[in-house]
Amino acid sequence: MPRWWCFLPLLWAVEGDHDEIGPGDMVVTHHENAGLQDGRHDRFPCAKQPEVIPWNRAHVFKINHEPYTNEKKVFVRKGEVPPLTQVSVADFKDGGYFEAHDHEDMFEIFYVLNGSGKFAITERGIDGESWSRVEIKAEAGLFLHVPPGVQHAGLSDAGLQFLMVGAATDATCTKTAIMEAKEATMECKAATRFQQLQIAEVESVQLSTEKPNIQRRMLQNTSGMPNVRTLEHITMPYGESYDAADDDAGLTKVFVALDGWAGIHLPPKTGLLEKTAVAVVPPHSEFTITAASPMFAMLRFAVEPCSAGTRDEL
Repeated sequence: MPRWWCFLPLLWAVEGDHDEIGPGDMVVTHHENAGLQDGRHDRFPCAKQPEVIPWNRAHVFKINHEPYTNEKKVFVRKGEVPPLTQVSVADFKDGGYFEAHDHEDMFEIFYVLNGSGKFAITERGIDGESWSRVEIKAEAGLFLHVPPGVQHAGLSDAGLQFLMVGAATDATCTKTAIMEAKEATMECKAATRFQQLQIAEVESVQLSTEKPNIQRRMLQNTSGMPNVRTLEHITMPYGESYDAADDDAGLTKVFVALDGWAGIHLPPKTGLLEKTAVAVVPPHSEFTITAASPMFAMLRFAVEPCSAGTRDEL
């Protein structure tokens, strides 16, 4: 029996018999706390000092969805960079999967780092009654935006590693609010429909006229996730530097190294930002990131500082 057979009920169960679901009903949320009580949802103090978290210092947890055997490396934990609930890297072995589920008050993004597999997405239409389902090939560079209430499941074919970022939201952007609100009166200031893109297909532009060799791709802007101002992909050739002068001074920044390596200067300390390492830079902090490989690529999140009020997921 092929190993993917057991995954079929999980990946396709979200289709079901939609005639049995009445207008206004919603997909049941699967609570992430069910099954594993290991402290992953404890609140941690807001990050006040710049920090680099390399792969070998990230906290290892089991992914809290059935079958509870896959692991993730958690670089940013709940409370450290509100409204982010986590920044982690999921590591699925051959045939690994996570069950179909959704969230009540958390947005998620997935960014595939390497490996292969597939994601299944099921989303209720804006009329509240129709359904749409899409199966997406998982490959390096794939970016997914998953709002509250959108069912998602995943399967690894030959090992699959992807970045997961969660962002808590307020009452205007919960699953319930999104499902019940009419398009013309929606108060949520975020993208409430599922989105996918490939990094290579996004237009690349110069960071600035002063630094034409540094290229950026905008993945999400202020209308992407609540209190996440920007999410962008940045590439820099050897010797080029990205520093505080290029940044949003009043926001917290999270940098995720994707490829190559760079030196990072966080006065008075200097360190290394290599593949899968994460740097957290609080507002008004000085820093310089200088590419030390032929090409260095990273993701950059700019989020509201810790004083921003958001609800917690779970």
